[in-house]
Amino acid sequence: MSRKTSQPKKKGSVKGGLGFQLTRKEVVLWLGVAFLVMVWMFTLGVIVGRGLSPVHFDVEKLTKELTALKEQALRREKQGRDAETSSPKTPLGFYDALTDKKEEARLRSKAKEESSRRRAKLETSLKAESKTQRKAFEKPRPSADKEGPAAGPLTLQVASLKDPAKAEKMVSDLKSKGYSAYQVTTEVPGKGTYHRVRVGHFKDRSAARQAVVGLRQEKLEPFIIQK
Repeated sequence: MSRKTSQPKKKGSVKGGLGFQLTRKEVVLWLGVAFLVMVWMFTLGVIVGRGLSPVHFDVEKLTKELTALKEQALRREKQGRDAETSSPKTPLGFYDALTDKKEEARLRSKAKEESSRRRAKLETSLKAESKTQRKAFEKPRPSADKEGPAAGPLTLQVASLKDPAKAEKMVSDLKSKGYSAYQVTTEVPGKGTYHRVRVGHFKDRSAARQAVVGLRQEKLEPFIIQK
C-alpha cells in the first residue's frame, strides 16, 4: 500500500493565471507602483493643463507661421493663374503694339504735312517779298502819305481774318501797346472777304525789320509787304 504524502501549502501566496505565483507583498508592491504611476500621470496632466510644464509651445508664433505658409501657398497659386491667363493675351499685346505703330506713323505723317504747309507758306511769303522788292526797285514810288515823317511804301501785315470783330479787337490791342495798327478789308476771289490787320508805314526795310522784332516778342508773325 502506498502512502499518500501531502506537502504543506505555503501561506501568503497568490497563484497567477499565467503560471507563476505572487506573494502578497509582491501584489501590494505592484498595486502601489500602479497607483504611483496613475498619480504621476494625473499630476503631469494638471501641470500641462495649467501651463506649468517646462516645455512651452508658442501658439501665437505657430499660428503666424501657419498663416505665412498659407499666404505663400496662395501667392504661388495666384502666380500660376496669372501665368496661365497671361499666355492668351499675347496676341492682344501684338495688336496693341501694331495699333501704337499705326498711331505713331499717323502722327509722323501729320507732322510732315504740317512742316510742308509751313515751308510752302514761308516760300510763298518769301516769293511775295522778293516780288515787292523787285517792284520797289523797278518802279520807285514817292512817299506821299499823310502820316508825316513815318509814312512810307512798306507796312507789316500781322493777320488776315474772316471775322471782323476779331480783326477790330486785334487792332485795338496793338494800338493799346503803342503800335500804329489799322485794318484793311479785301475781297479774295473764290474765298470771300478778309479783314487784314496791318501795322505802320515804313520808308525802308531796316525800319520795318525793327518793328518785326517787336511784334515777334508779342508772339505774332508779321511779314513785310508793299502797300
